Amino acid sequence: MGASESLTAILISKNAAETIGKCLASLDFCQSIVIVDGGSTDQTVDIARSFGAVVITDLDWQGFGVQKQRALELVNSGWVFSIDCDEVVPAQLAKEIKTVLSAPKYSVYRMPRLNHLCGRAVRVAGWYPDYVSRLFHAGSASFNSNTVHESLVFEGSVGTLRSNLLHYTYSSYGAAVEKMNAYSSIGAESLRQRRRSINHFTPVLRALYRFLSCYFLRLGFLGGLDGLTVSSLQAFGTYLKYLKALD
Repeated sequence: MGASESLTAILISKNAAETIGKCLASLDFCQSIVIVDGGSTDQTVDIARSFGAVVITDLDWQGFGVQKQRALELVNSGWVFSIDCDEVVPAQLAKEIKTVLSAPKYSVYRMPRLNHLCGRAVRVAGWYPDYVSRLFHAGSASFNSNTVHESLVFEGSVGTLRSNLLHYTYSSYGAAVEKMNAYSSIGAESLRQRRRSINHFTPVLRALYRFLSCYFLRLGFLGGLDGLTVSSLQAFGTYLKYLKALD
């Protein structure tokens, strides 16, 4: 990363006081932090500003993709690192990012994401390596408008980092169920908008396929109880999404 090339971290937030502090503390290798907040009523904004972040409030929520694009549009130059409030950059990844940006060969980089269930790393059931493209040069990529499960859109090849980004996916089983319920509602609305053909057998069949795929094809059975839990949660979320789409 040349002397004129800054690195800006971008985030979107809403009521993330429980996790955002640990996330922001891991971003000390970035020159600046920009956050678009969706109207937090807890201490999220105060915590963010205590880390020197620039916080913009935008209540016109149209989905994760649109909100992240709004954050990206606040960065005019240099490199961008997109991260979620429940993710943490360990020292090894921070070091690798700085090394790569000292002489970049690509305009977009992806990295493996290590997901955690109740504080435990899970490497089965499709949860690892879970590559995510998060590091890119401003102007070389944008976010799609997906309401949930948004992704980066770009042209050309992508470089791959070796160090893990840590994702504290579910802090508790209760939080997992709540998140599945919320995300399934968004997914159901997307299915309705796309006019997908769904009948009363679809939720069960889709959920069964998802469980079998995660537990057997993606080796969830090798992860013991955590592998079974993750596979079941994925199936549960799928079932809810298609069930709600019938309404």
